[in-house]
Amino acid sequence: MSKKTNILTRCIQTAIFAAVVAGISIFCSSMSFAAGTYSNLTYTSRPKMSEFSWWYNWVAQNGATYGARWLDSSEYQGSWKGYVYYPPQFGDTTTVEELINVNIAFTSQEVVLTWDPYYSRIGGQTYDDQYMDDRIFTGYEWGSGIYVTGGGNITIDEFYEVDDVQYAIGSIVVPSGETGYIALMRP
Repeated sequence: MSKKTNILTRCIQTAIFAAVVAGISIFCSSMSFAAGTYSNLTYTSRPKMSEFSWWYNWVAQNGATYGARWLDSSEYQGSWKGYVYYPPQFGDTTTVEELINVNIAFTSQEVVLTWDPYYSRIGGQTYDDQYMDDRIFTGYEWGSGIYVTGGGNITIDEFYEVDDVQYAIGSIVVPSGETGYIALMRP
């Protein structure tokens, strides 16, 4: 090969490499979560039951803490750790608890909530749910929160912050009719 062919080949290889890197960069940025203070909380940061004592020791009985700063939609996009509690219903005595990760994103036309299951406890028996498929719920802003559907109906109607920790509370109604309570938090 001539020297000119070698130079031309290297230039083409460099251009292809640059195009591939740029394409990957664009693809990865389109896959990232909504911009915001907490958008760097990834699904690898899994919730623990102990992180939700604020919900079952206080909020479930009394509501949001006095002095909370309420969040608007520009502040609650991004990733959250979550806890879901289904009390016994319809004559059943079984309690169900789930740990999840959630991402809330806004598109130009809707709210998209991605539900990433991690762990569940059903009547004392524990299950590793981390390999289950994510579920996508879509909907819209509702009052000061969101309403989304897809394999159930989720309403999260209180987003607030206390001592630099953000919290959200709401409910889910699954297709079989059971109602659960949702608690979300992020550092």
